[in-house]
Amino acid sequence: MTYEIIDSGTPDEWRLTVPPAQVWVISTLEITVHQDAGRPHLLLTFPSYSFGTGAEHDEGYWSTPFVAYPVDTSYSPPTTVGSLRRRIDLTMAGRNTEAEINHLAYLLGLRDTAVTPLGDFLELKVSPRTPALVKAYQIIRYGLSSVDEACLRNIADPDLRRGYVFLPLIGSGDTVHQRYSEAHQRVEQWFLGKPLMSNIQHVLGTPGLRGKLESLAVSLPRDLFARRESGLLVAVDLAGYGTALKYAREQMHSFGSDTNSIQAAFRKSIGTYFDRMLGRLGAMQVQTAGDGFVAAFPARVFHNLAGLVADLLAQWRQLVGEIGRLNLEIREEGLRVGSRMALHFGEYEYGRIGGITSFVPAFDGASIVEVARLEQGMADAMRGRHVGLRPKRHYIAVSQALRGRLGDGWSAPDGLADRVGILDLEAKEFRDQAEVWEVRSQ
Repeated sequence: MTYEIIDSGTPDEWRLTVPPAQVWVISTLEITVHQDAGRPHLLLTFPSYSFGTGAEHDEGYWSTPFVAYPVDTSYSPPTTVGSLRRRIDLTMAGRNTEAEINHLAYLLGLRDTAVTPLGDFLELKVSPRTPALVKAYQIIRYGLSSVDEACLRNIADPDLRRGYVFLPLIGSGDTVHQRYSEAHQRVEQWFLGKPLMSNIQHVLGTPGLRGKLESLAVSLPRDLFARRESGLLVAVDLAGYGTALKYAREQMHSFGSDTNSIQAAFRKSIGTYFDRMLGRLGAMQVQTAGDGFVAAFPARVFHNLAGLVADLLAQWRQLVGEIGRLNLEIREEGLRVGSRMALHFGEYEYGRIGGITSFVPAFDGASIVEVARLEQGMADAMRGRHVGLRPKRHYIAVSQALRGRLGDGWSAPDGLADRVGILDLEAKEFRDQAEVWEVRSQ
């Protein structure tokens, strides 16, 4: 078991340490970027989860985008470098790898691209996905050297729909960690909790190869990593959720189910209800946190604000009905689950808020703080037995900013909620008035 680099200087008669069980040609598209003239980063993708075939960490590997070609090894594996090269040449005869890399770039949402050949090398190594086998890989490298500016957002991936992360090419000591792999018999480099493919390690560890990549870095302005928006903001939290889970764990028993599984079922039911509701509404920007979430509906997509609010309230009333059915399983009324929803309208940001180093989408902006404080103010008012509010019920607070957008004649659709009134709400430094409604039970 070994890891070897075979370069152009390795003689054909050199015998392979282990005849490879399979041979592959991997044509890579290496995209390097920098944010506002900062240090260069390499775009990485996550092409596969672990197959569970022996990797002790059960993780897949970060990779650059690539095209793979299986090499025909005929009746037996190659035993020399020359034989390996001949098998690869026969397989790749007539293939235009540069054209296929440009096709790959098109599939990544890039247009008017130019790529630069960056050379090639051979690896003989334990397979990353099937460590019981030693395989050979010819790595044919291309670097993205230019691209139409109009599609740079497809590289920045602000919503992380493509799942890209960005590895610093230099000064990565604080983000990359060394770890020895028993299965692969080599030291692997880990980034964001997953190992890097060995060909990336080789390129980054070879100053000449890394330097060429750095020179190709495409400039990405910071504002490509997160979008400035305005729209409807929603903050939701369940009242008494932790107490209800404790009750489920300690008091709810059934034949064949232990209390932990009952608690888990209760918890997952709530998460499922949230997902279904947000999915039916077409939510695009969401952050969940167990017993609540923050969601935004950008005005550029959701043009009919009053219609959106009506749909949201209808869906929320349906979800409240599901919570009510769970509450029926809790005998003590004081331990049941209530809810709070805050509705607001304002400006915010969503995406990679930290720029090129961010690896999860998030919200930012004063309006996000305001909608969260509005929900917290409702919580404080309910705990303080504010006149008109009852514990373990379901309330909706509509901010003044949203109320102004909806107009003087707006009210919750018939049958969905009853108006409580205008309440003064406070949470930390936040103080404001909101129109509060109580959701009707089904």
